[in-house]
Parts: sequence; structure tokens; C-alpha cells
Amino acid sequence: MQRRQILQVSALSALAASMGLTRSAFAQAAGAIQFGCPVPMSGPFAANGKFADLGMKLAIEQYGKALNRPLAYTLLDTEGKPATAVRKVQEAAQQQGARFFAGGILSGEALAMGKEAEKAGGLFVTTAGADELTGTDCNVATFRWSVPTFGAVEQTVRPLIESMPKAKRWYTITPQYVFGDGLLSAAKNIFKEKGIEHVGNSYHSLAEKEFSGYITNAIAAKPDVLLLLNFGAQCADTLRQAVSFGMHKNMTILVAWASGLEQFESLGADLCDGIYFGAQYWHTVDSELNRGLVHLHQAADRRHHQGQLGRAEGRDRRTRGTQVPGPDGRRRGT
Repeated sequence: MQRRQILQVSALSALAASMGLTRSAFAQAAGAIQFGCPVPMSGPFAANGKFADLGMKLAIEQYGKALNRPLAYTLLDTEGKPATAVRKVQEAAQQQGARFFAGGILSGEALAMGKEAEKAGGLFVTTAGADELTGTDCNVATFRWSVPTFGAVEQTVRPLIESMPKAKRWYTITPQYVFGDGLLSAAKNIFKEKGIEHVGNSYHSLAEKEFSGYITNAIAAKPDVLLLLNFGAQCADTLRQAVSFGMHKNMTILVAWASGLEQFESLGADLCDGIYFGAQYWHTVDSELNRGLVHLHQAADRRHHQGQLGRAEGRDRRTRGTQVPGPDGRRRGT
């Protein structure tokens, strides 16, 4: 397979989030070029893994073959844990001959899988944000399509500071692992450059589900801006609790790394109103690749809804054809 073909397939699988395909892995065809989709399908980041999986399906369906060989893939549940992720990649490489992987939602697992892919002589494409992926821990096997944590902060924190020069007091809530540390470090550098007072930070673990204590600490610090540096379900839960405490009425809230439309839909328009979000991808970007991607999504969505309609009509016909006993004991169609 040519490098250009691999990059096209992998980039599309990383970007896509098909709304209409099933979650089961494609059957492993004889002689197929094997892909792996190592993402968390269980645990607090399962929702993000689901969309990465759907995107991989869309890419495999779209390309179908390469070098006259079919493409196949297997979904690998990393559980968001680096050790599990490495084991799943090793098994896919050794047992199925997989060399091409696209996934790694969390930076810790992505860093570990990039190294494992290099050992296997493979290719690993990820959306994870840690600067180390393309910095100190960069290797020939790893490609990242999204911006690093440095870029995410540069395009969220800096423009908000410049648009709100009177907002001098900032508070941060940060997940305590490599991704969160990268975002926090980049934010602190901008704070120092712009004369911003960093009035406090709350660290939390990747297993945390209750954020009211961190919100209380932030309120006590009386910031002008609350900067959320966490991701996925943890970010959504933190934001919900911050809004329930009324923080959006007394300060500006900025989410540095939103996970996309699915997060906005789960939060709802009312909760998102007035909140600033940074995004890695947006569906209205006017570029050739993105227009094609959106078209593929729309076509997949139509097929999904048509399939649902067909199944519903089939059930309806079967129900209408069912005979049930009437009051007189005779069976009649319903």
C-alpha cells in the first residue's frame, strides 16, 4: 500500500464519525489488509471511542480495497488504559497481522501505542493532544492529525484574553495526566506573557466523576474566567456542574478542547449558550476533503434511516398479519 493511500484512509478514519453504521467489527477476510481501531469502548471515554470506531468503518467502506486486496479491521477496546492498549495492539499485530492502527483517544494510551506500532513496523494515526506525540516521543510510526495541546491553547486562551482585556483572573480545572499537564503548561506560559493572574488550579484523576468540590474551590477564588482543560465526559460533567452552580452568570467559561457535535448535543443548547469552546474539527470547513467527508456522512446517515424505516415497516406488516383471538374465540387479524 502506498504511503499516500495509507494516510488518506487513516486520516479519514480519524476524522469521520459516521452516524449510521453498526459497532461490530468487520469480518476478517482472507488476504485482507488488516487495520486496528484501538479506542476506549468502556469506561468514562467510551462515547469518544464509539465515534472513532464509526469513523473507521466509514473509511473502510469507502475505500474497500487497496493493492487489489480487501480491507478489514478489528475494534480494540483499550478501556482508556495504556497497558491494555499496548496489549491489544500487540495481539492484533501478532495474531491478525495488523500493522495499521488509527485511534488512541487519550494521550497516555496514544503515546504507548505509537511506540508499540513502531516496534511492529506499523503505522499509528491518532487525534490525541499531548505535545510529546510529535515532540520528545515522536517516532516514524506515529502521525497526528489534530493540533497538539500547545496549538489548542494558542487558539482558545490567547484570543479570549485579547478579546477580554479586563478579565485578568483565571482559574483552571485540569486532568492529572500528560494531556492535562500539556494544556496547563501552555496556558501558564500565555498567562505570564499577558500579565494574567492564575488564581488557582484543581487537578483531578481520570476516574473522577464528581466535580462539585473543584467547582467550589473555583468559586472561592473569584476568577473572571474558568478554564476547563479536561475532555469528553469529564469535561461535560464539570461544565454541567459549573452551570448548575451559576458560574456562567458571574464569570466567563472556556472549554479548551471540546469533543465535537456529540458533546454539544448531549449538553443541550441552553447549557452551551454563552460558553466558549475550542474545537479540533468543524463540519462546515470549506475544503475538498471535508466536503467529501460530510457527503459520506450524509449518505451513511440516509442509509441508516432507510434501514430503520424498512425494519419498522416490516415489523408493522408482521404485526398487522398476526391473528389474535376475538371475544368469540375466533382468531382475527390485527
